[in-house]
Amino acid sequence: MPRYRDQFPRPKREYHHGAWRIAWRWNNVKYSVATAISDKNAISTIEAHVRNLSSQLASHDRPKITEPWSRMPGLIRYLDDRYGKPVDADHEISQWLVDYRHEIRGKNTLGWVRDSLAMLEKLRDSAKGLDKVTDKFAAAYMAEIAAKPPRKRAARIRRKGSPGTHNRTLTVFKKFYVWLVNTRRHAVNPFATIKRLNERKDTPIVYCTHAERDKMIELARSTGWPEWKAVFIAFYTGMRREEIVNLLWTDVRFDTGVINIRKSKTGLPRTIPLSTVLEEFLNEFPDRTGHVVTVNAGHNRIGRFNSLMNRMKKDRTAAMLKEWKIEKPQPSRARDFKKKREAFEATVVEHQPEIDDALEHIGWNVFRHTFASLKAQGGVEVQKVARWIGDTLDTCLLHYAQFVPKDKRDPDIDKG
Repeated sequence: MPRYRDQFPRPKREYHHGAWRIAWRWNNVKYSVATAISDKNAISTIEAHVRNLSSQLASHDRPKITEPWSRMPGLIRYLDDRYGKPVDADHEISQWLVDYRHEIRGKNTLGWVRDSLAMLEKLRDSAKGLDKVTDKFAAAYMAEIAAKPPRKRAARIRRKGSPGTHNRTLTVFKKFYVWLVNTRRHAVNPFATIKRLNERKDTPIVYCTHAERDKMIELARSTGWPEWKAVFIAFYTGMRREEIVNLLWTDVRFDTGVINIRKSKTGLPRTIPLSTVLEEFLNEFPDRTGHVVTVNAGHNRIGRFNSLMNRMKKDRTAAMLKEWKIEKPQPSRARDFKKKREAFEATVVEHQPEIDDALEHIGWNVFRHTFASLKAQGGVEVQKVARWIGDTLDTCLLHYAQFVPKDKRDPDIDKG
């Protein structure tokens, strides 16, 4: 008779990406379930979870998994592989998110997939099942999201009550239920009649001057990351982050002097003229195979681009503190360490508005606005700017028409 460990898996704890998870192997396949525990010292709690899961898996028949594991995709996949898929309707509904994850994983960014599944899981818990969401419940749920006030978390403000959050959540739900209807898993889309909210687009944009642009490029270069080239490209092309991520050397046509954007946010391809400064910059890199902006092996490309922004903000903050001769106390066992730390935090709070103003100029959208704003200030027609950055003319007129010089204004305004 086979031994116990050969017959049933033995889960073990793992610390993965800042949180604990429980993993095990069966039939040369690794399975895992995540926990909401991030504290490395919570070993006893994790051990209790391991014992709980081990006792539930030690069954000759398909076990009736209880909370908190009953909705874990990794555990459901293991049970399906070992015991076969049950035919009951409850399991079929719980399998919806697992199948939907496989459907959208290769078509969207990892962050979008993660956020979408989190929204759907919250909807499922609120409605006690994704199949129980009615038109009335959907309308009340979206109204509650739109009415939530903004809340401050850590060093940034999460605008939970903004129209943008409402519209993004509504888009996720509509896409999910359209997929359910198309795959004949559900009859109706309860979010089909809910309309998007009007988003304010008259907020002032943030952009860099010529001097600030040079400082940002030098700040990115000083990080030593290979992704710093993306900052230079963004400043001199106005390309979006995802467009730079997917940019290949074959898309840069030095013979015709243009950059071909194959995949954009709007889904339409476009071309951007290759400026002299950018052409000289790209000629510094002789290796022209694969992507223009290289990323270290094993890293997610978009994740590294976002990490570069965080690194630039951290270095910029450290440089400003050094200019103000504010030194962060090093952790020690000295009695006065607590007082030094409190004094340092109080000093930083006093300079927080200046730090926020400086960090506001670090971001992919800011680099894009800088390109368009400086071009408009230089006398380039807004229609050309809209075509280069791949945005609508109405949006560009709203944001960048204010930068057009007076001598470049339309002469027809003086007629009549």
